[in-house]
Amino acid sequence: MSQENSIGYDAAEYSQDKSQAWRLWVEQYTLFWIFRTLGINFDGLKVGDFGSGTGRYSRMMIDYGAKEVLAIEGDSQMIAQAKQESRAYQGLVTYQKAWIQETRGSGDCQFALGSYLLSYPKSSAEAVAYCKAIASHLANPGIYVGFINNPEERAGGQQYAPYGFTKTHNADKAGDSDGAWVDWHIDGLSDPI
Repeated sequence: MSQENSIGYDAAEYSQDKSQAWRLWVEQYTLFWIFRTLGINFDGLKVGDFGSGTGRYSRMMIDYGAKEVLAIEGDSQMIAQAKQESRAYQGLVTYQKAWIQETRGSGDCQFALGSYLLSYPKSSAEAVAYCKAIASHLANPGIYVGFINNPEERAGGQQYAPYGFTKTHNADKAGDSDGAWVDWHIDGLSDPI
């Protein structure tokens, strides 16, 4: 099941978005907390960043001591932006252009991160394909940490406006179903995520 070449929003704008306060003080802080709580020590690990976008978390994991990052991203514009921003990390991050569900790994990542990656499957079967692909990249034992949109949230999405984004839930109009769409409208991005 091949997808388009792009996920639909601008890579440079997305990179700028990753510097917004809520990204740093909620999203990134939560990742720090999860890593600490799980006792993850990145020193010398090969790790994965699946759905890596512009590579912010790939670079962060190198900064935490990972020896190598496999960054998988299906959007060629995101990879180009990531490579430009990762020049100082040359040789430490390998960018692979692919949609994660279409990959098969060699089981050599001790840890993998998927920031919002599992928000994208539109059916149970597609979610299984994502999970099988992720698992194929992980060593045994391996750890996968992911962020996902809260599927139970039904507040109209406007409560986040003071933080620079709102959400539109298709399920609010059409009812819950597999693949019910949630659009994130983020200040500074021309198109929704």
